Amino acid sequence: LVLTIEESKGLEFDDVCVFNFFADSQADKEWWAVHGESEAPPPGSAEHESSGGGGKDGRRGVSFDATRHILLCEELKALYVAITRARKRCFVFDEKVAARQP
Repeated sequence: LVLTIEESKGLEFDDVCVFNFFADSQADKEWWAVHGESEAPPPGSAEHESSGGGGKDGRRGVSFDATRHILLCEELKALYVAITRARKRCFVFDEKVAARQP
């Protein structure tokens, strides 16, 4: 049985597979806010200097702002609905390698 997240609201299943949720996400780079990080500004820019640069991996701390991250809030609600449909097991699979990264 294959359902969209909206179609699955209110239903429960023993096993749920969430397929390509992050690859199909409109929030794309906003997901870093969930981790408390964002992409660092380009080196040499005034923003880069004032923010302390960024870590060796090119990210810096960011605070979550619900008004600025409206799309991300909607995506988080959909993800919550998707993963809470499972009674026993929830499998999350994403074909897009970059989207799978923590």
